[in-house]
Amino acid sequence: MGMRIIALPLVLLLLASACSKPKVVYEVDPDFPKASFHTLALDPRKDLVIIREGLRPLDPAGSRQLVLAELRNRNYQAVPAPEADLWVTVFLLGRSAEPRAEGAKPGGGEGGGHHGGKGGKGGKSGMEGSPQGGGGSLGLTLIVQLQDRRGGHTVWQGERILDGREQAADGRPLSLEAALHELLQPLPEAGGRP
Repeated sequence: MGMRIIALPLVLLLLASACSKPKVVYEVDPDFPKASFHTLALDPRKDLVIIREGLRPLDPAGSRQLVLAELRNRNYQAVPAPEADLWVTVFLLGRSAEPRAEGAKPGGGEGGGHHGGKGGKGGKSGMEGSPQGGGGSLGLTLIVQLQDRRGGHTVWQGERILDGREQAADGRPLSLEAALHELLQPLPEAGGRP
């Protein structure tokens, strides 16, 4: 009987950790840290998209500039796209945390809501629960991809899931800048230096 009582909390802990989704995920080409990439540019292709169930693309324009600034701090030099060693792509995905009335259908309301209609409560930008705004259970997913321009393949990808309730060390809501800095920490400096 005593062994069952001790084993139960251990089993529950293992189940809980297996069900939780990590906040930061990386995919790295094993040869990337040894490569000598020095220059970068935003990916000039405009038709790139990442589709995730329950998430919708948000405008990553501000995030792109934050990523470029962070990469310049890691000794990467920004150059025109045709001359760059790496192309940088930033995706920002969000989901709405709007409560639904009992019996309401997803995206309901005037204008189709989440399905591209205008007007209606479902058509909001969804930023009220963002890391900057705090509150709500709105989640953001920030994805940064670095592609070898010549080879055409992804050499590094980092993904950071942000929860609107997450707080920085000082107790304030976690900023997008802080989350981005954390996401890019394991990225080697230009030329492969860690």
